[in-house]
Amino acid sequence: MPRLAAGALALAAVAAAPSPARLPVHRDAPAMEEAVLDATRAFLHADTTAARGALDRIEKSCRRLSRDEAAAWTQEVVNEDIAMHAALDRARELTSRGEIDDAVASLVWVERTCRTCHALRPTTTSPAGSESPSRPNGSIP
Repeated sequence: MPRLAAGALALAAVAAAPSPARLPVHRDAPAMEEAVLDATRAFLHADTTAARGALDRIEKSCRRLSRDEAAAWTQEVVNEDIAMHAALDRARELTSRGEIDDAVASLVWVERTCRTCHALRPTTTSPAGSESPSRPNGSIP
């Protein structure tokens, strides 16, 4: 019986343990959003220098999640973040080589992963101070 009580107590302690802290993902969400628009405008004008600068600002505005943060953010959110940064890295590289069409396609993937990740957010809740942008309906992704 003492083992059963100890096991139950240990299980209760694990269940009551606080979830891992969620560090904000967006360092500056409004700046990131503006950088995506600036990159799009630059690509429209075939200005690879401005596009690369905007893509670099996207990178600066959104930290990379690590696989260790899956307990806090869920594996799906971490996977989307990793995919977003991979697409962003590719867009930056292609832009530097002047391959605008392929860079634009990579930017589209950046935007898709952002949308997918934000669609997952209602199940993961935004931490206070995450600077997560508001949706048009007023909810915070």
